[in-house]
Amino acid sequence: MTTRAGTAVLLLVALTVIGATASGATSLRSPKTSEVLETRNSGSIHASGEAFATALLQGVPIPRGAVRTSPLAKPLNDPNSGILLGNLVDVHREYRLTSALDVGSFVRSHVLSGAVVSGPNSASGSTINPVTVYSEAIPITDRHISFEEVDYTVGSAPYDSLELRIDALVEWEPVQSVRMPTSGVATLMVYRKWSLSTSSSDPISIELSRPDVLKFRKVISGLSNTSNSICAEDSTLFKITIAKTPGAPITWSATAGECPGVLTVRSGSSTTLLYDRSCPLETLVASMLPKGKADAVRKLLASCWLKP
Repeated sequence: MTTRAGTAVLLLVALTVIGATASGATSLRSPKTSEVLETRNSGSIHASGEAFATALLQGVPIPRGAVRTSPLAKPLNDPNSGILLGNLVDVHREYRLTSALDVGSFVRSHVLSGAVVSGPNSASGSTINPVTVYSEAIPITDRHISFEEVDYTVGSAPYDSLELRIDALVEWEPVQSVRMPTSGVATLMVYRKWSLSTSSSDPISIELSRPDVLKFRKVISGLSNTSNSICAEDSTLFKITIAKTPGAPITWSATAGECPGVLTVRSGSSTTLLYDRSCPLETLVASMLPKGKADAVRKLLASCWLKP
């Protein structure tokens, strides 16, 4: 069985892990974007996403002694802003650090509520200032959002000082609710063996009762939309299908890949991509598996990499 990838996104810049040292600083309170921005169901995707990202950025912890400035003496680029997402919005602020600071230790000691920290990652090139990046993947707080992250990018500046760029990145999509049909024969198929070179195999097939169908319908109807269907490596984890009668052609399906979070729903000729970043669907699937027959899969699905 393959191991599950961490954050399965493609970067335009290759990142290399490096070491870090330790220190600390004070910060502002963690953001609660729901307090300052209402969910918007209409209008420009970019404008709505920018408003959400700006509200997020306004509440992130800022190191003590950081002085906001623009432009920087040696401009910094956030490599993660090149993530291949359809409607990625990136807003940022730039700072000059007046004293030596270990940004990594600061980020790890001032983690936003529920966030998962990664890094240090480094990027360099002939046309960019070498940088070190620390990222915080944030649990989704809005159905328009399928990707939410804060990045701290630090680089050197003249006279042995440091510069800091803080980015808030979100993918913002129109809300398209998906309603799983409640009539017909519903089947959950979970694969116990995955391979990147061949199709998934060793399936467990479970016919869903009406109460089970209603549970799946509720969870799926609350998932965020996403335009991200690109993963470097993927294999099928599980699939939900509906047919009018046993053995009849499938009329509705929802397929989840190992590439974290993307659920592909097909109904007739239409296809909708949903994002289960906070894992309610995978947790429900795990609860359906018989004990003793798919323990490894159950453990994987139940231990979603980013909890709400």
